[in-house]
Amino acid sequence: MVLLSENFCFHKDTEPSQRLFFLSAFSEATFAKAATISRSYTHGGCMNSKRLAQSGTIKNMKFSLYSKGIGMMVGLILGAGIFAMPAAVARAGVWWGVGHFVIAFILMFVLQIWLAEIAFSTEAPKRFTGFARAWLGKGAERIAFLSVLVGYYGGFLAYGVLGGIFLSTLFPVFSVVEWSFLFFAVAGVLTLVNFRSIGAINFYLTIPLVLFIVILAWMALPEVSLHNFSSGSPALWFLPYGIFIFAFSGIAAVPETADILRRLSMRDVRNVIGISMGIVALFYLLFVYAVTGVTGIGTTDDALTGLASVLGNDVIAIGALIGFLAVITSYLALAADMKNIFNLDYKIPQTASWAYTVLPAPILFFLGISGFLDILSFVGSVVFGISGVLIFLMARNFHKAHPEHSHRFFSTKNPLSLLVLLFLIAGVLLELLQIGGVL
Repeated sequence: MVLLSENFCFHKDTEPSQRLFFLSAFSEATFAKAATISRSYTHGGCMNSKRLAQSGTIKNMKFSLYSKGIGMMVGLILGAGIFAMPAAVARAGVWWGVGHFVIAFILMFVLQIWLAEIAFSTEAPKRFTGFARAWLGKGAERIAFLSVLVGYYGGFLAYGVLGGIFLSTLFPVFSVVEWSFLFFAVAGVLTLVNFRSIGAINFYLTIPLVLFIVILAWMALPEVSLHNFSSGSPALWFLPYGIFIFAFSGIAAVPETADILRRLSMRDVRNVIGISMGIVALFYLLFVYAVTGVTGIGTTDDALTGLASVLGNDVIAIGALIGFLAVITSYLALAADMKNIFNLDYKIPQTASWAYTVLPAPILFFLGISGFLDILSFVGSVVFGISGVLIFLMARNFHKAHPEHSHRFFSTKNPLSLLVLLFLIAGVLLELLQIGGVL
């Protein structure tokens, strides 16, 4: 038995990880010292009842922080992108769909881990452009700022288009275009609200979407035909890539998630990101299987309206309502992050930050940019591709300066990280070549 303090000792069979967990009951001012003591002992001790009670409080705190972090990540990731995925798979073919799904999952998982390492180790609150300036300089910051502007405005635009489709399905009194403008107006006003609880809000409003996916899959299962999982069109083989990258992207939520989990460890941050990505991937696969398996090559861009003849209008109306909730929560979370970039990184006043955030998307929509799949494909391939390259370069410099914060599997020194970089660059080039009509 080893006595660490007057009322704190360990039993010899106590695991080192448990000792460190119990020691975290000390005040934050003495935590580092206590952790060092814990690692230095190999034999046990005991803890008085007061400390045991405190350990229960720490478990509750950790569970609460995990829930908020997962809510933030899942709530933002599981959004508009899911409704474009079945159409992408149906048109490109199932095998291209599976390949792009795996690639997009790996790329976004690694990129979000890299960004989380930087965000978690940064005391002053920053967002993507602030990190680019800190680790790559002002030139990279300008590129990052441009990619953020284009990416976020593209996201807002996609949310407005899809929100208009869902609202038109629910209330056909107005056209899709009219409902989209109303969506932009209402969402813009809601963006004025304080978003400190956006993680919890996203989590709770995402629950209906998850339930709907499960119910939809159960109802669609008898109608699924393997013949609907066709080989697709060879000319559209690249279509799923950008859409899947967009669907798996939680970059905007990473700094907020790191802030939520700051009282824990980087390992906990990685766990939260991994759990979140796994949850999202599971429901994406379920949704794509159910929708594509029923409607096949006739899958509509929004996934739901094409199911009306099979599952009935009532089911589609419920899906449209839940889809609308998913879209607007993703919009609000993304808008909160963009306001923070303007306000925290560039010291722009709150009102101006709000205007810069919400006004450009409806203007672009008014100018005629309204192709849902095209918007997601461009944003995913080009914008997130450029952002991903910047994240790689930031992480490389960060790992050089702080090698102790680098996990060996996710280290930018790992040769596999070069594959991430190559895939990102290839995605940008292929999308631009397709837009230019070369491919």
